[in-house]
Amino acid sequence: MLMQFWAMIVDCFREALDRKLFWVMAGISVLIAGVMACIRLDEAGIHVLFFDKPFETDVFAEGNPAGRARVGAVLTKYIGGIYISWIGIVIALVATAGIFPTLMERGAIDVVLAKPMSRPMIFLGKYFGGMIFVTIQASIFILLTLLVVGIRWGYWIWPYLWCIPLIVVLFSYVYAFCVLFGVVTRNSMAALLLTMLAWIGIYMPQAVHETLIGLEPVGIEIDEKWLKLSAAAKTIVPKTRDIPHIAGNVIGASTSAEVFLSAADPGPQSQSFSAVPHESTDGSISGTFSTGPAAPPSPDALVEAERKLADVSLVKSIGSSLLFEAVIVLIAMWKFSRRDF
Repeated sequence: MLMQFWAMIVDCFREALDRKLFWVMAGISVLIAGVMACIRLDEAGIHVLFFDKPFETDVFAEGNPAGRARVGAVLTKYIGGIYISWIGIVIALVATAGIFPTLMERGAIDVVLAKPMSRPMIFLGKYFGGMIFVTIQASIFILLTLLVVGIRWGYWIWPYLWCIPLIVVLFSYVYAFCVLFGVVTRNSMAALLLTMLAWIGIYMPQAVHETLIGLEPVGIEIDEKWLKLSAAAKTIVPKTRDIPHIAGNVIGASTSAEVFLSAADPGPQSQSFSAVPHESTDGSISGTFSTGPAAPPSPDALVEAERKLADVSLVKSIGSSLLFEAVIVLIAMWKFSRRDF
């Protein structure tokens, strides 16, 4: 039984390889790592390939704890945050969206059902096959960028390896919808489009909550009931936007606001911002919507607002999201097991 289950996973992975998108994603990872390797950091500043004179700055100075935290922010909030959290997930969904519709085609499903395996085991074999596809891609990207950051940038950030399981967890949030829609519609394109709509649907409550939190620095006061309502809505859905925050906390990254402020003003004033993040306090924003002119946001307020957003409980965020995902996967498994072929 276990050998047949493993064969099902391997067969699913091979189907993803046949779509050539595996090599496309691997090529993009190599390209990003190559571009990063064109940059070298040291005490003199930032050296870019083909330019003899460095860009003089101590923002990312080698061996500086503050520089290490800022490099961590670049990795989790920009390089990994944009590619892995958005572009990479979309490409992976395109590569795996056809797994279940292809399985459920006439002829293919007859061969699979002839094997001495239960339908739930067949379902799980295909499901984990798609997850292995993303696990390998995440490992390639993280290992390559880790080597570049260590060799060329002078920072060996070993906790960065925790981003591999975090990326897989992030993909699983969205992939569960893709599997459900694939089982229901038996059409790859329909499953992909419906998954994108579901992704937007779970994104909106998170974006609204983060927007309300971010209004405080510009002088707009928010009634506490709106914050509680948005927080409750965010709690229900899989929290895809929490993963970059969790990754930043794990590797000790600074906030993106601190990176920009340090780059804009590397003088003594920038030293007032601690580049090494610390746990923010649980404060609430009270009051009502203000219609008066907004005061210019202070740098401290910008940093504090971002720290509030990054103050995420790993267990609570991932645990509740996986619980939601489990419900979606169980529904998909139930539909697959009871469907007539």
